[in-house]
Amino acid sequence: MDTQPTEDTTRAPARVEDVRETLCEVIDPDIGVNIIDLGLVYGVEVEQSGQIVVTMTLASQGCPSAPLLEHFVHKALAARHHTTDTVVNWVWKPTWDPGRITPEGFDQLRALGFRF
Repeated sequence: MDTQPTEDTTRAPARVEDVRETLCEVIDPDIGVNIIDLGLVYGVEVEQSGQIVVTMTLASQGCPSAPLLEHFVHKALAARHHTTDTVVNWVWKPTWDPGRITPEGFDQLRALGFRF
C-alpha cells in the first residue's frame, strides 16, 4: 500500500494583528516608510471566510502609486498568510494628514532626511 503524506490545506484565518504586522513590510515607494507607520491603513478586517479586507488611503487622491501599493499589499498577504482572497478598499474620508504618522514613522522619516 503506497501512502503519501498529504499537505494540510486547512488553515485558521489570519488574525488582524498578524495582518497589520505583515502590512508593516509594505513600503510606500515614494516615501520609503511602511504604510502602517505612515498611517495610510485605516482598518483591517478578517472575514469568517478568511478574506482579508484592508481599508486604506493615500496622502493624495492623485497619487500614481496606488496600483503599485495595492499590488504590494496583495503580494505581502499572499506570501505571509497564504491567501489570494484579499481586498483593498481605497477611501478618501477622513482625509489623510501627518497626524496619522506613528512615532516610529516619524523616526523613519527623520532617518531618511525629512525634517519637521
